[in-house]
Amino acid sequence: MSVGVLLALLEDEPEVVRAIDRPGSGGTVVRRCADLAELLGAAGAGIGQVAVLSSQVLGVDRASVGRLVGTGAAVLLVGPTADLARLGNLGAHDTLAESEPAETIATTAIALGRTAAPTIPAQTPTPTTTHAPAGSHTPAAASTPPTALNPTVPPVPLDDPRAPDGPGFVDVLTGGDAGVGVEDGLISAVPRWLAVPPDAPPPAAGDPPETGDPIPPAASGPAPEAEESSRIVVVWGAPGAPGRTTLAVNIAAEAAALGVRTIVVDADTEAPSMAQVLGISEDVSSIAALARMATHGTLDDETTAGVLTEVVDHLRVLTGLTRPQRWRELEAASLDAIWDHLREQAALVVVDVGAGAEDGDGLDFAPVRHQATLSALRAADHVVAVGAGDPVGIRRLVLALTELRERGLSPDADRTVVVNRVRRTAAGPDHAGAIREALWRYAGDETPHLVPDAPALADRALLSGTTWREADAQAPARRAVASLTRRLLGLGPADDDATPRWRRALRVGARGRG
Repeated sequence: MSVGVLLALLEDEPEVVRAIDRPGSGGTVVRRCADLAELLGAAGAGIGQVAVLSSQVLGVDRASVGRLVGTGAAVLLVGPTADLARLGNLGAHDTLAESEPAETIATTAIALGRTAAPTIPAQTPTPTTTHAPAGSHTPAAASTPPTALNPTVPPVPLDDPRAPDGPGFVDVLTGGDAGVGVEDGLISAVPRWLAVPPDAPPPAAGDPPETGDPIPPAASGPAPEAEESSRIVVVWGAPGAPGRTTLAVNIAAEAAALGVRTIVVDADTEAPSMAQVLGISEDVSSIAALARMATHGTLDDETTAGVLTEVVDHLRVLTGLTRPQRWRELEAASLDAIWDHLREQAALVVVDVGAGAEDGDGLDFAPVRHQATLSALRAADHVVAVGAGDPVGIRRLVLALTELRERGLSPDADRTVVVNRVRRTAAGPDHAGAIREALWRYAGDETPHLVPDAPALADRALLSGTTWREADAQAPARRAVASLTRRLLGLGPADDDATPRWRRALRVGARGRG
């Protein structure tokens, strides 16, 4: 079958047309496009299998090439010899110098149309039923009990009165549902699917088994170089300000304190605030600067180092947008390149994103409002889903987890659920047990990591532009985040975390109100 070729060239186009249309070439020119918009329209309509595009056409950048690839057409980018290195970073399937003979361009385009496949995924990945990679977390069947603490409670159907939209939901969360039991009113804070390397300290008694791929911290001396184990952890969650940015910053700070080379990124396009949390000037948006470099194919180590801000040893920050209205500057194709690039700069990349994850209105080439969140979730190796520890926050978290699972936003990523600002005044006397019960009933086999409410600690850190570790290293909330971080890195609990104070506080609170 003849390969349909779309052309958008400024020079030597007649010679290329003749070379493609010659008898026996295996190709046919199906459209000669006057500009990029016409080429995108033709490719989106499925008219041709391959697009040959001059880099001199107005508007050619990584985003526009990504849209072309997203139509399913193979893309051959043609440009000046001196510019081929930059053009190779724009995401096309192949590049050629415009000085090449027309026959070479024609032969390359036809061969590409027969063999190339899209390299940039569509905006909305479909859920997959393939086997998950080793170490990833796969939700158990609905009939499987989460732990021995509560072996008989099945998930509640959506039409049940106790479902998230039903009248009994708050009763379950606040302990009104009889029969909810948990040892000492305490939920295990250890996610069962996280790794413990052979040389790590043994877990505390009663901790569930863990699996996964660890990122070893530096034992001493300079920070370790990024390796193949570099991971992207995306901090996402329910709407309503449950503390995503605060957790992202403090997870990154705890990892840096362990000697892990870490970059924390503010990719929240709804309410970017990481610069304020860390007391950094927000005159310039670092992530927008990197996005522009990625768009034009000029992203490199030197320019990246120039826009990152080091706040403590081993921790650098990529600040977010100065205004949410600038969200269009963060094209998904550019962000995809940034995530790959940052993997080479650090062992751990922590990304703070907004709650919204809608994928647009069906217009193939229109910018998507939450494209930054969608891009980060696609790239994630581990998703930390955050919700607030009150009835409204838990309901929102359940709906967010359902969306994450049903839409397959991060099908291959590990997942840890974190309930932040846990307090008995908002969730009843057995607040820990009630939260665990609600998440098991409505979200499957989630074993949440709990972070106690700490308004004084949060205020102190925010006013001084520091992390929780610097504000009060012994605070129960800080110790809970430190424990979470070690497990995200695949490490066992620290010696001083064997009996965390925040756990004792939860037990005392439960007994005091029991």
